[in-house]
Amino acid sequence: MSSLEIPFDQWGAFLKRFSLRHLGWLVDMDVLDSGMGAQVAGSNLPLEGIVSNTNAPGEGTLSIFLGEGPEGRFTKNISAPLRIWLQHSPLGTDQGLQIEAKGSSRTLLRFRSALPVDMVDGIA
Repeated sequence: MSSLEIPFDQWGAFLKRFSLRHLGWLVDMDVLDSGMGAQVAGSNLPLEGIVSNTNAPGEGTLSIFLGEGPEGRFTKNISAPLRIWLQHSPLGTDQGLQIEAKGSSRTLLRFRSALPVDMVDGIA
């Protein structure tokens, strides 16, 4: 797996395209925090969208919206995001995102199965 860092000035447009391209795809979300270790934040939930409300790296909030699961809809707000990486397979398929925030926490958003776009119908 390789990663491509998304420049800050492209976050808004990138996240909009990413959200539309992967709408409804099932994702797993883990949060890695130096103080608490790794925690599962959500599992097998459909992606509804990701929005950045930041004026500069390390400021504002990045919000991840996941669809209906056993406990209803899920929203993860990431305060003070610093960096975003797109992770993809050697075949070029998107596998998810990694978001680093101030305080060294990282949120990992991974697709349950990384398939080429033309093989996925978006129905969860």
